[in-house]
Amino acid sequence: TTLFRSEKFGCKYWTDTGDMRFVKRIQFMYEHTDEEWFLTGADDIVFQHGWFDAALEYMEYFSVISFHDECNPNQPGTNFLIRREYIERYSGVVDAPNTVFHQGYYHNYCDNELVAVAAKRGEFAKCQGILKHYHPTIDMAPWDGIYTMANSHMIDDSMLFASREKLWR
Repeated sequence: TTLFRSEKFGCKYWTDTGDMRFVKRIQFMYEHTDEEWFLTGADDIVFQHGWFDAALEYMEYFSVISFHDECNPNQPGTNFLIRREYIERYSGVVDAPNTVFHQGYYHNYCDNELVAVAAKRGEFAKCQGILKHYHPTIDMAPWDGIYTMANSHMIDDSMLFASREKLWR
C-alpha cells in the first residue's frame, strides 16, 4: 500500500492492490490520517459548489453529516463527513471499537448501519450540500468490475444488515 499526501489540495489518498472493498478502504484511510474530520467517498462523487459551507452549520452539533447525492433520494446518505473523535470514542458500529463501517459488509448497507447507529445516538444530520454520486444504477456511470463486484454481494450485505439491526434498535 502506498499513501500519498497532496499538499496542494490538503488531502490524503492511496493506491493499493489489496482488499478493494469500500469498508476496508475507508477504515484504512481513517487509521492512516489524523485530521479532526474526514470524508467517506470514492472516485464516483463530484463535490458541488457550497457542499462544505452547507455542512459547516451542523459540525458543531453533530458528528456524522450526510449530503444529497442525487442518486439515492430515499437514503439519508451514502457519503459522510465524520468527526474523528466520534469514531474514537463511540465507533461507527455498536460492537467493534474504533471502526467507521462494520467490516463484515462487502459494500452495500454499511452506510445504512452508520446512519442508523449515529441517529440512535443523536449524532446524525443531513445537510443541504450536494456530493453528486455518479453511479451506474441511475445511468450516471458505466458498470465496471468494481460496481459489478459490489452489486454481486447485495443479498449477502442485505442479510447481514437485517441480522444486525437488533443491535441498535
